[in-house]
Amino acid sequence: MNDDELRAELRRLNDINEVRNLGATYCRACDLKSLDVLRQAFAEDVVVDFGGHQVRGIEQVGAVILGVLTNVGTTQHLIGSQTVTVVGDRATHRAYVQAQHLAPADPKDWTLFGGMYTDECERGPDGWRIVRRHYEQLWDLGNTAMVWGNVTM
Repeated sequence: MNDDELRAELRRLNDINEVRNLGATYCRACDLKSLDVLRQAFAEDVVVDFGGHQVRGIEQVGAVILGVLTNVGTTQHLIGSQTVTVVGDRATHRAYVQAQHLAPADPKDWTLFGGMYTDECERGPDGWRIVRRHYEQLWDLGNTAMVWGNVTM
């Protein structure tokens, strides 16, 4: 491998790592209930499809996500089985998610969601950001009404 090939491979591996980290940043934003951290994962003009309900723009997406999370107490969002394909300044990221939500009044009241994120990402002036996300819920357990409570999309 010559120097140019080595530099290209190093950039590719760094890009994959940065795109994977967007998933962890998103999970941290949810668990912290932080729009500021959410901005580190999503582009300003992000489009998120919550299983048939599309929401546009970081302010609206943040309002939906934080609206859902205000219905619950402690949460833990986990990402796994990630795949990343990078082509230039665009990438596709796919990952499984498990999201645990505990009721604020009674932590024995809970719900657990399992799903899949498919993200389209772009490299911009502030680094990689998710520009489009599709969430497919695969299963759930527990009191799901606790989570969706008063949320409208």
